[in-house]
Amino acid sequence: MLELGADFYDAQGRYLGSGTATYADEEFTDTGATPIAPSAPDAETFVVSVPSTEPLDGAASAVLTVPQLVNE
Repeated sequence: MLELGADFYDAQGRYLGSGTATYADEEFTDTGATPIAPSAPDAETFVVSVPSTEPLDGAASAVLTVPQLVNE
């Protein structure tokens, strides 16, 4: 599973809002995650989108976070 978070900022660096998205292989989408669909059968890339929790007029940049769970 891939969880993404983004904080959005305007051109002056002011914080505008945030958003989250969760992606998973098709067999694990029963959790509500968006299925990861590669663009070609052997592709290692895919397109992701992190929607904001509210409309963000003037968003010019974002800080993307990718949490990583490590079980030992």
